[in-house]
Amino acid sequence: MTRDFFNARLMDFFAANPGWDVEVVGGNVLIYKERKTVKPQLLPDFIKESAKVVRALQEGEVALYEQTNISSHP
Repeated sequence: MTRDFFNARLMDFFAANPGWDVEVVGGNVLIYKERKTVKPQLLPDFIKESAKVVRALQEGEVALYEQTNISSHP
């Protein structure tokens, strides 16, 4: 399922935006940049960048859902 989720488009996103880590535990998603702390004045930009990661993950989820529904129909 993970390989299906991380389709080419999502892999391209992470290749173009290196340094992000994503962990999923119990339905919760943790998005961070390893070994990076954000200075308070840079927090708004970090949140904007994080939102791009979330959108990319959501698009991957939609693509997986659509692929699953398409492949389950004759």
